[in-house]
Amino acid sequence: MAADSVTTDTPRSCGDCTLCCKVMTVESLAKPAGRWCAECEIGAGCRIYATRPQACDDFNCQWLMNPRIDAAWRPADSRMVLNYEAFANRMIVHVDDSRPDAWRKAPFEAQVRAWSAQCLARGGQMIVMHGARSTAIFPRGEKDLGVVGPGQVLVTLTQRTPMGPRYDVVVMDREEAQRRGIAVARRSGD
Repeated sequence: MAADSVTTDTPRSCGDCTLCCKVMTVESLAKPAGRWCAECEIGAGCRIYATRPQACDDFNCQWLMNPRIDAAWRPADSRMVLNYEAFANRMIVHVDDSRPDAWRKAPFEAQVRAWSAQCLARGGQMIVMHGARSTAIFPRGEKDLGVVGPGQVLVTLTQRTPMGPRYDVVVMDREEAQRRGIAVARRSGD
């Protein structure tokens, strides 16, 4: 994944940002996406950080971890949390339900669409999530995927055309994808 602008070498910190504690799903805590975690002290941090669930420990905020991500993406300011799933070459923008169109504002939409082209070219996806709903983003356009349930996976389909590749992202049952010989990336623990 590449970014258009580069920040300073100063390490970033969460500071008063706790947006990941709202927009992410944490199954082990029965915490749905879009609701504040009961263990979060909003603006201060996690009350159980030392014993946080594995899903929280595994999560890496891309704004925090990747200095190539522009400062404008700071989650507390942009109301979006970036998550990159390397196992599937999937970039996810978790958008705060209070600003569902935040990703469509400049400079964000242009960057999301550029990341989409990069991910699709390598068989991955660019996904915007509002709560549990997923939308596949393409360089031109998007597709509502709805809620991706347990046992379902996102699959990128590529069709070769005289005008170049044409991409689609579909929701498929994991077993169907495997029967069709489609490589399905697995998370650790799946």
